[in-house]
Amino acid sequence: MFYSKHTTKRGFKTKKDALNYEHEFKGNSKRRIDMTVATLILNYLEDKKIHVKNSTYVSAENTMVHHVLPFIGKLKLYELTPAIMRKWQNEIVKLNLKPSTTRKIHCQCSTLLNFAVKFYGLKQNPLKTIGSIGKTE
Repeated sequence: MFYSKHTTKRGFKTKKDALNYEHEFKGNSKRRIDMTVATLILNYLEDKKIHVKNSTYVSAENTMVHHVLPFIGKLKLYELTPAIMRKWQNEIVKLNLKPSTTRKIHCQCSTLLNFAVKFYGLKQNPLKTIGSIGKTE
C-alpha cells in the first residue's frame, strides 16, 4: 500500500545532465530517510519545543524517552513497517497502562511519524495502516 510519487523535470540540454540530476535527486531522498528514529526524535523534540507550551513539550519528551525510544529508537526510518509498529503497539499494551495513556502514547508516536512524512521523506505513516492501539469500546 506504499505509493511512490512521480516527478517530472524538464529543460536539460543533454541526456547526461538529466541523468546527473536524476542521480543526485534519488541520492538526496535516500539520505534523508536513512536516519534513525532516535535522531528523528531529537529533531522532532527540538522543533516541538519552539511551537508548544512547556508542559506539552515535557509530556511529549517523556513519552518519547520512555515508550518510543527503547522499542524502536535504533531502527532506521526506512525499516519502520506496519508489522514492526504492530509489535511496538503490543509491547505498549503489555505494560498494562490505562487505556487513555496507551492512546496518548500512540498519538504521540503517530505525530512523530507524521513529522517524518512531512519533513524527512518517509513515504507513509505505518501507524495509519494498522490503526489505533488497544480495544475499542
